[in-house]
Amino acid sequence: MQPQTRKILIDTFYIVATQILAYYGIRYMLSNARGSENQGQKERGKAVAKRLNLKGLQLNDYENTIMGEVILPDDVAVTFEQIGGLDDIIQDLNES
Repeated sequence: MQPQTRKILIDTFYIVATQILAYYGIRYMLSNARGSENQGQKERGKAVAKRLNLKGLQLNDYENTIMGEVILPDDVAVTFEQIGGLDDIIQDLNES
């Protein structure tokens, strides 16, 4: 094998190896970041379900994640008096 051909094969191997390592490294980091975020949402979902007295309700992982994004009216610290310039919308909301 000629030195030129050998160098090309070694360089190609290094390029492929670094791409594979980069792919799996980034994939690993992203899966760990998503896992901790989803775990926090699931815990918040369980807390919301407890506050709503949903004791017998069985939720899957997806439903627990969605439940973690629910905002209860008690958690909203803004009142209609603090909203300015939306009198028509406030009146419509009060009527409905």
